[in-house]
Amino acid sequence: MSAQPSHADLREDLRHLIGRIDGLVSQVASVDSKVEANGQHAITQFDVVNARLEVIEGKVLAYDLLKARVLGAIVAGGVAVGALWWLVKDKLAHFFGVSS
Repeated sequence: MSAQPSHADLREDLRHLIGRIDGLVSQVASVDSKVEANGQHAITQFDVVNARLEVIEGKVLAYDLLKARVLGAIVAGGVAVGALWWLVKDKLAHFFGVSS
């Protein structure tokens, strides 16, 4: 059977444990502050990316509108050429003496 530790030994062990616990608490606080700082940095980076994404979305929307306008102009031009041809084809045929 082993002898029980003395009161001084218990106090020394308790001080040692308290010292280790204090060290762990300071390490946890350090990690917590680093996590908080990294979290704030991540939030800032997310805001920057979000702002850039909104700019890109605006450019894509402007491109889509421009593309629709160009296609509309092409279709309108084709319709105008077709209508003009339909109006003048008989007159041209008559002018050149071609019968249809």
